[in-house]
Amino acid sequence: MISGSVFVCADSSRSLSFAFQKLGRDPSDEDCFFDLLSKFQSSRMDDQRCHLDEPQNGDNGEGAHHPTEIKATLETAKKYPHNKLYVVFQPHTYTRTKAFLSEFADALATAGHIIITDIYAAREKNPGDIHSKDIVALLEEKGVDVTYIDDFGEIADHLLLTCQPNDLVITMGAGNIHQVADILLGL
Repeated sequence: MISGSVFVCADSSRSLSFAFQKLGRDPSDEDCFFDLLSKFQSSRMDDQRCHLDEPQNGDNGEGAHHPTEIKATLETAKKYPHNKLYVVFQPHTYTRTKAFLSEFADALATAGHIIITDIYAAREKNPGDIHSKDIVALLEEKGVDVTYIDDFGEIADHLLLTCQPNDLVITMGAGNIHQVADILLGL
């Protein structure tokens, strides 16, 4: 479990995107971002961690399965006081990953340290022509610190070994990626 002052934001892109959409606010609005972080803090967390809970009415917006939302979230998150930024990204569906492959790499390249996990298939079957490692390869070509890890427990272990006080960890994706934050936070 993460201790000290490492900030963990789970499903931040989905939750923030939903909140921005409902409030009619611009996702790059720094004041709105910090205001939303304070409002979405779960009562289950202490003051050193935040968990942005998913909206309960089923309306998730586009969130982290679109490169534009990823980029806006990361640009705004960089303004949040922290040392290093770690992003754990779970691509959503094979068709979307293939269609936005280079856009995902471009959006994620703005993060300091990235972990990519397997594609969340949702309703799709694996066509065999796209993999999360394709995003990893593009990020490596850009010189980005990126790691592919397919197991959520191993992702949590990796973060527990590498995160230091005042680091920021953001999980992004439309699937079950929140489970990584749950492991880190001991939920």
